[in-house]
Amino acid sequence: MFKFTLLLCLGLLPLSAHALRQVEVIFYSERCQITFDPEMVPRNKITINSNGITKFYSFLEKSQYSIILSDLQKQKNALLLNDWLYFRLMETAVNQIFRAQSPAEKVLINWFLLSKSGYDARVTFREKQVYLCVFTEEMVFEVPMIKEQGRTFVNLSEVGQKEQNQNPVYLLDYVPNPNGKPFSFSLSQMPQFRVEVEQKYLKFSYRDSIYNWPVQVNRTLIKLMENYPFIDEMEYVKAPLSSSLLNTLIPQIKSAVRNMSQQEAVQFITVFTRSAFRYMEDKSYFGKSKPMIPDEVLHYPFSDCEDRSALFYALVKNILDLPMVVVAYPDHLTIGVHLPGVKGEAIYFQGNRYLVCDPTGPYNSIEIGKIPNELKGSPYEIIHHFETKQ
Repeated sequence: MFKFTLLLCLGLLPLSAHALRQVEVIFYSERCQITFDPEMVPRNKITINSNGITKFYSFLEKSQYSIILSDLQKQKNALLLNDWLYFRLMETAVNQIFRAQSPAEKVLINWFLLSKSGYDARVTFREKQVYLCVFTEEMVFEVPMIKEQGRTFVNLSEVGQKEQNQNPVYLLDYVPNPNGKPFSFSLSQMPQFRVEVEQKYLKFSYRDSIYNWPVQVNRTLIKLMENYPFIDEMEYVKAPLSSSLLNTLIPQIKSAVRNMSQQEAVQFITVFTRSAFRYMEDKSYFGKSKPMIPDEVLHYPFSDCEDRSALFYALVKNILDLPMVVVAYPDHLTIGVHLPGVKGEAIYFQGNRYLVCDPTGPYNSIEIGKIPNELKGSPYEIIHHFETKQ
């Protein structure tokens, strides 16, 4: 007892250390332990105006906020979370820990924690509503944005909301981290979540052979993408294959094309993406545009040209390692593959020839090197170029 009192007097122990608590936060397939100080937030309700919000931030700054922030950042690093998933973990933890606080106060706690995490985060408000915005350099669609001093801020509070508030809002003039780093939604690295397996069977035919492959889909990634912000279409194309697909789908394709030429192997993968799935445009099935990562193509009963291009790109990259271009027409996405000596219609880029290998159709056709008739003569753009590792 004497030793504890002495350390406390010397300032080596926090005054409220005995009051720290820990909760288990369920985040997709993970159980995250988060420690926090229950006295971190003020007991009195705040006033939603510039003065009240600034005072709330000042109060949090004097609290033991580093305790909860440290655990959140440890989880971010351990699970390889990108910025969006880090925010979602933060939001989930704040909602659970500070459930007694008002919705506006929870938004402000997230704003504070994101600012202390190094991001340029801003607040807009009107009446009792508060919105959290973050600076980003990436393309994000179907969500309100604001511009301030040449920086674009996306409204995280409105992501996924069917009815977004179109009324004018006030931008808080207090900026805690004006030179903060940009917030990223990139899918270039998938999180290290515990895998929830979903068994699927893919049936298609190639020449005179019928294939009926068992594959495993990472159900956790499907849940993750259900409410993911709508970002640049190339992020879905470049998204890496999950360990589930790498361990089940890829070995079966490699075995099938083992004794084939490069041309035949590309034909085989093209037939697979054209014929193992049913076609339907996103808006007809989901009621909105929904680009997919490869696991989603195998999960959902329908897919369109963007989705199959993402899957085809990942398969060719992982199995054949051939140079490719992603070709965007006004209403169609397709892939060109560098196959020297193979005849057919092609796209030229940086002096190289890329044979058009449309992953969408015609159904069950092995033909490659043909631009769909409805696209011939249409303008197009090369939106990505993959160079071989060799």
